[in-house]
Amino acid sequence: MDNGSPHNPPFSVVIVGGGVAGLTLAHSLAQHNIQFIILESRDIYSTAKGGFLGILPNGGRVLDNLGLLSEVCGLAEPVRVSHLWMDGRLVSQRNYPLVVWERVGYPYLFIRRGNLISTLTAKLGPPKRKILYGKHVQSITEDQNGAEVHCHDGSTYHGHVVVGADGVHSLVRTTLLEHAGNQTAKEQARSPLVEYICLFGTSTIHPRIKPGIVHSAYALGFSTFVVSSTGRTFWTLYVKQGLVQSLSHNSTTDTIRTQLKPFMGTVVGNGVHLDELFDTAVNYAIFPIEELFCQTWSHSRLVCIGDSAHKMAPNLGQGGNIAMESAYALACSLSSLVEHENLPSAQAISITLRDWEAAQKPRVRAIWQAAHRLMRLETFATRTDYLVAKYAIPWLGPYITQQQVAIVRHVGSQQMRNWRISFPALAVVILSVLLLVWGYVVSMKS
Repeated sequence: MDNGSPHNPPFSVVIVGGGVAGLTLAHSLAQHNIQFIILESRDIYSTAKGGFLGILPNGGRVLDNLGLLSEVCGLAEPVRVSHLWMDGRLVSQRNYPLVVWERVGYPYLFIRRGNLISTLTAKLGPPKRKILYGKHVQSITEDQNGAEVHCHDGSTYHGHVVVGADGVHSLVRTTLLEHAGNQTAKEQARSPLVEYICLFGTSTIHPRIKPGIVHSAYALGFSTFVVSSTGRTFWTLYVKQGLVQSLSHNSTTDTIRTQLKPFMGTVVGNGVHLDELFDTAVNYAIFPIEELFCQTWSHSRLVCIGDSAHKMAPNLGQGGNIAMESAYALACSLSSLVEHENLPSAQAISITLRDWEAAQKPRVRAIWQAAHRLMRLETFATRTDYLVAKYAIPWLGPYITQQQVAIVRHVGSQQMRNWRISFPALAVVILSVLLLVWGYVVSMKS
């Protein structure tokens, strides 16, 4: 690649956002010797805050390609077994995390978000490390020579491509849609779907929540997820909007406990109640679950990745992993572009970004939809969801494993959905419904 000159600067990328997506993109660009700079609005300490996240096999493969997986594996304990609970009873015990690990070579890991951010930041290292904190982007302008990113402090940064990794309320996405003249998409992107809230926390490790096992509990209007790793127990509570009132990230402990009192006695796994974890929490937070799938991810020199393009329901655990995939694929596309032309034209850049978007979108849409449906399934949003969750899911271990392997192996979106409509799965659902109806009729006659 040409190193450029004062009048002809080398190809460079401005990344807006220094979270998981932005840092993964930075590592991927560095691997291809593409210059970049990260503009992060928060300070260095705030970026390392947050709860926990799952590094699933598809995300693990990206980290492996970047030479980071061994470092991350040292921060978590692999998951081998999944337990499903309903009404305080264990209804399903599956080893699909272990089976998928054995088939594709990458484990399921759960890690503190701050530890992952710190690792990605440290491993970027000088002279590659180019992260500026406290940079609040105000506007973005474009011309034939590149794009200018203007910050509130008066500073300006030039790049040939600007990547929005700035979350669900992305300024880059808003600017992109304005430049594209897509007013309908712009209006839709302003209002993500919010039907659930999430309380997540990290507690001192609970002796009955053993590492290596994830616990999910389904119930009417809410669900929970619990896992222990590296001396901590991570947990979440997802609640349907309307079942609680007046909760926000500023809510006090007493307010949260009062509002969530109906759920505190829930068995989240192995006889452990939610209030036991809440009482031993070293940190927790509450936030609305925002869901958004933007129909336009790129225009001209601007492109969005991760939550800025497709904010997913969190209980499938794929939001961060798909963001890492998209970031890695984007860097590969840009590398192929500059291999043929040191300073590609605006048209060539636009075409490359559109091609990347077209390749990524079907797979991401299928996973986004799966996360959306899983949230409703876990909380019995409809009678069908209840019947499938209670009578079919406990018997669908092989199909769940098949879906997880398909996600990792980049199987097409249609094949990924085949497990839902396969004959054995459908037969189980029909049989369950017939048994339910038969039991109801018998009880009425008696």
